[in-house]
Amino acid sequence: MISKIFSVKSGIALVAALAGIVIHALPVVASPEQLPHVLVAGVTRPPVGWLEFCARQPDECAGTTTMPRNLALTSELWADLVRINNLVNRTIKPLADIEHWGVVELWSYPDDGYGDCKD
Repeated sequence: MISKIFSVKSGIALVAALAGIVIHALPVVASPEQLPHVLVAGVTRPPVGWLEFCARQPDECAGTTTMPRNLALTSELWADLVRINNLVNRTIKPLADIEHWGVVELWSYPDDGYGDCKD
């Protein structure tokens, strides 16, 4: 079970990293009022759920800040992304935080097999 959770956690990290790369690659062609997505630029504050998660599990958030870098989305990386996405979708059953934990927002690992889109 631990190796399964570890692979899911690693997969989630890879998906998040690749999603960030794809978002950074999007061209800005319209004014901010017309864009259907959030601009990726400047300094932003971390989400409250992340801050609370790190307060509960500081070892999970320890590390150094790295500079953004560009990566080519190769066919191999895309295949990894699809494989990990499929694994996560098969492994984690969707359940909103309010139903799962009784609160609106709680970032956690889906150790019990349930989670929302941030778990």
